[in-house]
Amino acid sequence: MSAPIVVIRPYRPEDNKEVQKLIFKGTMDPVNTFFIKALTRETYYQAIVFTAAMMFILGGVKLYWTVLSIPLVTVVTYIGIWAAHYYKATYLHPDMKDVQKTYMSSDKTCFFVAEAFFDYPITCQPIFLDLAVTAWLCRMAVAKQWRCNGIASHLIDRVTRFASIKGFAFIELVTTECHAKARSLYEKKGFEIKQLYHKKFFHLSGVAITMYLMQFKTRPYRGSALDL
Repeated sequence: MSAPIVVIRPYRPEDNKEVQKLIFKGTMDPVNTFFIKALTRETYYQAIVFTAAMMFILGGVKLYWTVLSIPLVTVVTYIGIWAAHYYKATYLHPDMKDVQKTYMSSDKTCFFVAEAFFDYPITCQPIFLDLAVTAWLCRMAVAKQWRCNGIASHLIDRVTRFASIKGFAFIELVTTECHAKARSLYEKKGFEIKQLYHKKFFHLSGVAITMYLMQFKTRPYRGSALDL
């Protein structure tokens, strides 16, 4: 079978169904990574001790049965992380309800799509938002079957070219400790870590993940605007 031809182009209305599916899958993809990270947090072990104490003191459970607090807390932790990602994927992407209006109605914003000719029509997409002299890169996702093929790398090149042509001085994005491969790619492409901070994964818990604010300084583009 011959290799597919991948074309990076602006979003079209007929892409909407595949785009929605890919953004959903991309949001759910790091669930297991987040879960493993959660198991290394002090909060996880505190929850086990607290649950065991409640089982013994309030529940009257025999001491040796309190060991069940370990699988109980582990299962609840996974369900909580999965549910939080599902909620985010389903309800917290209001900008995706009308991609055409949100990202294609201004010459300062764009939604790029990588289309492969012979299999899945949509493979990945980043989005730009206008923030004065700084462009914001978000909603970056690549379908699993197309990863490690250089698509994300070329897509970032297209994005940085777009920003240069449109006169943006910087490109910024936010990623997490659970997206190590993506962060490594951004660094190879010239993005630098501007700020490190922690964000609670569950608003009512002490589980926090490390967030990375990364920035890329654009260079004047010497080509033609038709290269978009």
